[in-house]
Amino acid sequence: MSKITFGIGLGALSLTLLTSCVSTGTTTAPASSPAATGVSSPTDTPGTSAPGGVPTYTMGQSVQVKNEDGAYTETVSQAHYTTKPGDQFSTPQHGGWLVATVDIAVTSGHMSFNPLYFTLVGPDGSRWDVDLAAAGYKPDLSSGDLNAGEKTHGYIAFDAPSSATGPEAKIAATDVLLSTVAYWSL
Repeated sequence: MSKITFGIGLGALSLTLLTSCVSTGTTTAPASSPAATGVSSPTDTPGTSAPGGVPTYTMGQSVQVKNEDGAYTETVSQAHYTTKPGDQFSTPQHGGWLVATVDIAVTSGHMSFNPLYFTLVGPDGSRWDVDLAAAGYKPDLSSGDLNAGEKTHGYIAFDAPSSATGPEAKIAATDVLLSTVAYWSL
């Protein structure tokens, strides 16, 4: 077999594998809504939709997400901006932290969780990654796997200027393939 034939075959195989990795997880309006056509339902009706049709919820609302691995409920709540770290070792690089609480509960199957699945989206569209040490706030949201009936709870923190947390700012949650499943407005 020539190198060209092998390269084309390898390229086709890679393309096939990549296209099979597309996420099928969705969030939709509650099942009682006439518009509910997805495979999962949030526990509360979202207030608005962000670009791409991803729903935006208010702080504290729970979202149910269902994908090929199972179903889980995710809640982001108690977001606040502070310049005070949760320990004596953390120092903000951008002025302070937006700190929020995350609760995740698996209702069927299993799922992976990670603080890196959350992003702060500022009013101007700027994106701020999570501070893996959660600015010293304990318990910080760790990473791992959960099975049906298991849950986890912890803080996430974003090292960002206060201007990134103003009106229209949101916390985005993604699935394991980094597809956004929900936003929570601050």
